Amino acid sequence: MDFLGRGAEDGMVYCSGRDITEEKAAEAELTIAQEALRQSQKMEAIGQLTGGLAHDFNNLLVASAAAWNYSNGAWVRDALPASSVILTLHRARRGAQRP
Repeated sequence: MDFLGRGAEDGMVYCSGRDITEEKAAEAELTIAQEALRQSQKMEAIGQLTGGLAHDFNNLLVASAAAWNYSNGAWVRDALPASSVILTLHRARRGAQRP
């Protein structure tokens, strides 16, 4: 028998079907969940990157503050007004203490 039903004994075409509405809804839901997971993974990667950068910057601040304390600011004392030097040291210490 071909698609048009020729050759069928009673001249009828028989077919069957099923409702796939739930499957399509589940597929759509899965796609949304997968996209949310990808977005979450991107945000986690960005968070790790920025956390690493912040940690490295903090290490630089600690090293700068330590060098400043060790030299007592002699290398900058003549180049900047005293208030700027003190403010810079205070900001470096405060930045180094942040978590």
